[in-house]
Amino acid sequence: MERHTKCPAERNASAALREAEDFIAEHRNGVKVLGTDTALCAALKEAVDEVLVQLSSAERTEYIGDVYKIAAYGVMHTPALVIDGQVVCTGRVPSKNEIASFIKKRR
Repeated sequence: MERHTKCPAERNASAALREAEDFIAEHRNGVKVLGTDTALCAALKEAVDEVLVQLSSAERTEYIGDVYKIAAYGVMHTPALVIDGQVVCTGRVPSKNEIASFIKKRR
């Protein structure tokens, strides 16, 4: 039986995905916006930043645009909001009240 060997692109994608999974494991805490530089992604980041200011949090929103890291979170539609390693919303920009609720539930 012939054994399947991965082409260079498959090996590179596998390595990138492993690297992304390691990144996620090391950076679980915090508020993250996952996106691909669209207007919706920018709108979500701006809304999250505003909510964090309203909540008197010194915390900063981390923006992740790397598609391998986004995939490692299991996200298929951006923008996505991640709080302390948990994906709480994907594919839309939630209201500021929803964002505040997501943050409060996980803190």
